[in-house]
Amino acid sequence: MTAKQKYHLYLEFAKLIEAGFGMVESARMLAGSATGAVERSFAGNLHERLEKGEKTPAALAAAGKGISRMEMSLVDAGERTGQLAETFSRLGEYFCLLAQAQKELISSLIYPVVLVHLLLLVVAIPFGERPMMGEIFGRWLLHLIIFYGICGGLYFCWCRVTAGGERRRKVYAAMNRVPLVGTLLRKVAFARFLNVYHSCVTAGIGMKETVSLAGDAAQHGSFEQPVAALQERLDEGKDLGPVFAREEIFPEAFRQSYGTAELTGTLDRDLQRWSRLQNEEARAAIRQVSLWVPKIAYAAVACFIGLKIANFYLSYFAQLESLM
Repeated sequence: MTAKQKYHLYLEFAKLIEAGFGMVESARMLAGSATGAVERSFAGNLHERLEKGEKTPAALAAAGKGISRMEMSLVDAGERTGQLAETFSRLGEYFCLLAQAQKELISSLIYPVVLVHLLLLVVAIPFGERPMMGEIFGRWLLHLIIFYGICGGLYFCWCRVTAGGERRRKVYAAMNRVPLVGTLLRKVAFARFLNVYHSCVTAGIGMKETVSLAGDAAQHGSFEQPVAALQERLDEGKDLGPVFAREEIFPEAFRQSYGTAELTGTLDRDLQRWSRLQNEEARAAIRQVSLWVPKIAYAAVACFIGLKIANFYLSYFAQLESLM
């Protein structure tokens, strides 16, 4: 399921369970009332497995594709502690953030993609000649194949270098220095980290698993070293405040706030406040990138077309001079 589908489905589960319906009854109701075919199919499969006596986390994983270890752990903890409605609500909020981020980024890329295709069409038209339409179309198609081949190669290389290890951390450290993009990746990763961290703490999951799940949710190489340091600190049986305080990937205000909250026993409220704040900051970063990406693409295309026209006139004047 997509982030948007999970967002709607988990919030529906939260409302039904909070109203007093059991998990089996909630799944049965959603199998017949969910708006999307994927959600109805998932709820139907979940209902069948729950009726057979399977535990909710295992039934969730088997009901459909794309259910992560984080979702299973949170649901399991929520069921054990009697906070299943709150757990589904937090999962809904988490996937709402992801769905909004995906929507904003896709919307911001539509205009640049159209411009790139028009740019490749301009490149396919030879100035100063009278080519046939079929020739122009053939050149344009060739340029498109080369463009998508380059994009596919870049994506393959990105997957390879970010697969894990020290190289992954170095790549993300370099990405952090890129204007707009680095800020966006870092803020979205921290928002994911905090959402899962807070959800796990509230659900009563052990701190070691909480740190592991939050680190996985961040999906950012710069969080791997801090997460490893937090795990080592837990193995020593010590508080996590000093580790958060020295890791610069986390905002300075959060580093100070975490230590204080840990000492005063207000970690749950503090994490809730920071989760909401970081969700807003992540959305603001997404909106900023969405505004700038089309402008940058437009400027790049305009510069290229300007250079193309200038080159045409330079060639034209050169030919005139040679005839005189």
